[in-house]
Amino acid sequence: MILNRFGLLYSLFSILNQKNQSDADYIIAKYLLENYENMGDLNIYDVADSCYVSRYTVRRFCQAIGFENFSDLKKQFTKYDDAYEKYLMIYQHDDFNSYFMQEVNDTAKAINAIDDSLIEDIASKINDSSEVVFLTSSIGATAVAQFQQGMIFANKVIQVVGDHFENHHLLNSLDEDDLLIVLSGSAGIAKSIVPQLKQYKVKTVLMTMNEDVDDLSEYDHIYSLRNVSTDDALSVVHIKYGFMFFLDRLLSYYISEYSEKGNM
Repeated sequence: MILNRFGLLYSLFSILNQKNQSDADYIIAKYLLENYENMGDLNIYDVADSCYVSRYTVRRFCQAIGFENFSDLKKQFTKYDDAYEKYLMIYQHDDFNSYFMQEVNDTAKAINAIDDSLIEDIASKINDSSEVVFLTSSIGATAVAQFQQGMIFANKVIQVVGDHFENHHLLNSLDEDDLLIVLSGSAGIAKSIVPQLKQYKVKTVLMTMNEDVDDLSEYDHIYSLRNVSTDDALSVVHIKYGFMFFLDRLLSYYISEYSEKGNM
């Protein structure tokens, strides 16, 4: 299992944003995004013909983003349908503005209510670690990217793993002096990567919005940031903004406590 199985759209958009328009990967990614609603009717021959590439190129593309073949990729699109429907429920709400602001405010209050000692504990682990790596799905990617940039002002370099993490050279190089922080809203990713975690020597931290983490004893430390029912559409807002608010709190504390400028 790789992270991209939980962030297929993120992977496709990353290719679209980074590759040259004449690149075969760009062409395939754009075609799949444009034909998302018809994905169930497509086959590898359709993709190869429409993109003017070989079937081998399509297979190579699928493998490059973490799938055995095109059929495997199609299955992931199908699985995404349920999440997509829940996502749409939020933005099709009759009174979106009021609804959205209420959910964001509730999330902010919940994150603000987290005891300072939890923030201090995580910050201390980050400061004491030689290398710090975040592993997250697409829903937490923006929050982590902003945190990564902000930590530069505290002279701490944070790295992010977002592709084929099970073979990622960075994770393989980590040891007991380093820290791997897994950001997993519903804890789905956290559970799926347990077999891979056993291969690494690195200290592990899980930050999740799900309080049901009894079967995740493989992690050295687990922080449940909010009690959220992860089966409803509201959790999309809670997870997205919950991680953003929490990492902002963590960043603020870290800069004030560990940055030389913050202590001036």
